[in-house]
Amino acid sequence: MKMVLDKGSGSLPRPGDVISMHCVGYLDENPPVQFWSTRELGQRIFSFAVGKKQVIKGWDEGAASMKLREKSRLKIEAKKAYGVFGFEAWGIPPNCDIILELEVVSIRRMRQL
Repeated sequence: MKMVLDKGSGSLPRPGDVISMHCVGYLDENPPVQFWSTRELGQRIFSFAVGKKQVIKGWDEGAASMKLREKSRLKIEAKKAYGVFGFEAWGIPPNCDIILELEVVSIRRMRQL
């Protein structure tokens, strides 16, 4: 589920375009527990090619629907996040829903053949 916090502008990324964004990730608990943030000291903006399976499915699908400078919150079910295995390095248990707060910083268009 996607909730737009600040509308962006321009066109949506196409498959293969490289999107760069800030991301803050939370376990979907009460209260939410942060597991990662690109906004913390020593972290960097995260970039990936849209639609190329470089990130979890729910993030990829959400990012594909975001415009430049858009800020959105995605609630991602476990099956589209880290599934039955979780992600131990970040403290994400198996079968855990997550929340990602995303801000698109840039979209680099890739040539279409």
